[in-house]
Amino acid sequence: MFNVQSSLFLHLLRCALWDEKPDMSLFEGGADWQGIMEKAFRHTVQGLVAQQVKHIAETQDNETLVQACMKVMMQISKSNQKVNDVLVALAQAMQRCRFHAMLLKGQGVARYYPQPALRVCGDIDCYTGSQTDAITDRLAREMPGFEVKEEGNRAKHRNAEVGGIEIELHYHVFCPSDAKIAALVDEWSNDELAHRTRQIEVGGTPLTVPSATFDAIYIFIHFYFHFLREGVGLRQVCDWLRCLHVCRDEIDHDEVRRWLKAFGLLHAWQLFGLMAVRHLGLPQEEMPLFRDRRRRAADKLMRMLMAGSNFGKDMRREWEANQPKHVLAHKWYSLRRYTAFYVPRAHLFPRQGIPRLLGYYKKSLKQIMNKHEV
Repeated sequence: MFNVQSSLFLHLLRCALWDEKPDMSLFEGGADWQGIMEKAFRHTVQGLVAQQVKHIAETQDNETLVQACMKVMMQISKSNQKVNDVLVALAQAMQRCRFHAMLLKGQGVARYYPQPALRVCGDIDCYTGSQTDAITDRLAREMPGFEVKEEGNRAKHRNAEVGGIEIELHYHVFCPSDAKIAALVDEWSNDELAHRTRQIEVGGTPLTVPSATFDAIYIFIHFYFHFLREGVGLRQVCDWLRCLHVCRDEIDHDEVRRWLKAFGLLHAWQLFGLMAVRHLGLPQEEMPLFRDRRRRAADKLMRMLMAGSNFGKDMRREWEANQPKHVLAHKWYSLRRYTAFYVPRAHLFPRQGIPRLLGYYKKSLKQIMNKHEV
């Protein structure tokens, strides 16, 4: 199904996910380490893969490769420490102001990994609900280094930055384009985050995080809609699998089914679950609502994931480098590219994919007609 390089990359990633030792016999004839690590960086799992490559390099007395892996691991560990320091300062500032915030994803999910410091970190997401504006304005006055970013603010969050670390303070955990689904998501998240939470510690500071059931659903919703819109790397899927594994005895399967059906996402959940069991090593019994149907579709989904990158960055970079400058030629180029991107997704996930594809065509046609009128 995959070439040798991709197969070895996936083997190393599975070993990192499930804390297993790599099969040394697979690497006796050598390997394209640069190619493997390029895939790891594209999918934002370089810390996990570098750890496994280091084990192999040590047995092969490849000191150059050992040092290269250690450099990657140290850089990620330092980045995690920097994010954790900002997170602790943010939490303490909120506590001083007597504001309540809920940590979403990110460092709260990192604890699901065998070595959290090797998970590539990103920004800090907190759910602050209806108090978002008040919290943002207060922190801008009272937290050293807290800088509000007015550009890029969306309906679901406010943007800020501390020491180069991005912070998103969320009015809503997620904003689907469908108003009915958006209302259901708000109903679900408001109830969950008000009544079913957990406490963790980061740097000795207590932080509130969602329930295991909420995390399982929310992590999936987040990466699934990114997958439909722009693509995702395997890091986002790995976050989901580690949550399902670590919290397997805490996740309420009935609640998962109830809300996925309400959101219209049960089919998508089950197809991603089948893909995870077949290709990423998740034990079948740990996949809530597992359904062993559409294996060929699950395999196709895995190929699409492998061909992508973290939030579609490589795809956008390539498109931007090759797009024509003339407006109509630019639009035609985009139409062809997005058709090739959306159609396979609409085929796998018609309930969400087809409306997105038709919506893009409608928007593009309107833009072309407006330009023609001008």
